[in-house]
Amino acid sequence: MRKSILIIDDNELFLAVIQMRLEQEGFHVVKCQTGEDGVRLFQQMNPDVVLLDIRLPSLSSGEVFKRIKTLNPDAKIITISAYTSNTTVEDQMIRGADSFYDKAKKTEELIAKIQIALTM
Repeated sequence: MRKSILIIDDNELFLAVIQMRLEQEGFHVVKCQTGEDGVRLFQQMNPDVVLLDIRLPSLSSGEVFKRIKTLNPDAKIITISAYTSNTTVEDQMIRGADSFYDKAKKTEELIAKIQIALTM
């Protein structure tokens, strides 16, 4: 059975590119652009991994993270951002993210992080 990934990100281009790449790797991908939709989709599909942008309009990524972990404390969440600093990465790991992906990096790095999350 294919592993499922929910991507929550407001950047349409990033969503399209990452969805295509992950589907090439055999993943079932569902995407959305708001935190509200992300929480709703998480409830519906209980994906194997969530990719969560740390900067979302409307419902903050922190609130989305908290709601997902309330629904499933074992949810695998990889936070993602184009805006990175050591503080950003540390904040996400303290929050309980399974990993952090810098959007400027190659998609192979993201795929490796997903594979690691799936084995945890």
